[in-house]
Amino acid sequence: MVVVTTSQDKKEQIELGQKLATEIDCPFVLRKQQRLSQMMRDLSLQGIIVVETQQVTLQTREGPSFYFHPNMVKHRAHAFLKDQPDVMVKAMNLEPGLKVLDCTLGLGSDALITSLVVGKAGQVVGLEASTVIAVLVKNGLRNYPWESLPVVGKPLAEAANRIEVINQDHREVLKRLPANSFDIVYFDPMFQETIPSSKGIAILRHWGWNQTLDPSLLLEAARVARKRVVVKVKRGSQEFNRLGLRQVIEGGRRISYGILSVKEG
Repeated sequence: MVVVTTSQDKKEQIELGQKLATEIDCPFVLRKQQRLSQMMRDLSLQGIIVVETQQVTLQTREGPSFYFHPNMVKHRAHAFLKDQPDVMVKAMNLEPGLKVLDCTLGLGSDALITSLVVGKAGQVVGLEASTVIAVLVKNGLRNYPWESLPVVGKPLAEAANRIEVINQDHREVLKRLPANSFDIVYFDPMFQETIPSSKGIAILRHWGWNQTLDPSLLLEAARVARKRVVVKVKRGSQEFNRLGLRQVIEGGRRISYGILSVKEG
């Protein structure tokens, strides 16, 4: 892995590229108008991070690329601001002021909606085991041109800035956290069966955390949570049975949420 700029090697791109390379702990290389495909071959790379004018893109050798984009979040945010229901919000029983630990930050979509709901009085911490994904998503949350989104741009910008991104494995973090540290602990592990329209999943499967949840981990999460633990999986999956989750909320055609309620005190 290396970080490069566009072929122009602009000053501001170089400065950001050097910063990201330090965070990822990989080399920053001046591109000097070289083709990415040629650089990958010459340097035997699986991926290159390209600092562009408006975004930072992970270009992989396999073909798929990834850059931070709110995708469906803007539509969910519009609906929320119009007091329309959101199934994830219902599953987590979110309200202003809650503290939420998102153990599998991934592309950051659910964390954004969570932060929007819990507001300034709340807290959202997103854990991401993949350094590359954590750095790209954190950069995207802070630097995406939210002002370009009508109506929801300002509230989403504020929500994005409130999310604390931590590049650590949730299995280790949960063990260290004191009991009742958060109100909600949330997991969105990658579906064992791929959803064709989920383009970002292809990147996460290669670069992100893609292991199945262990039932013992849910017990650790329940120790940390004051109110509930919520797990998102593909609808119709047998994961809820394997994990021992009996309370399920269906979320449209493709996803469901399993809930482990925790008795306070």
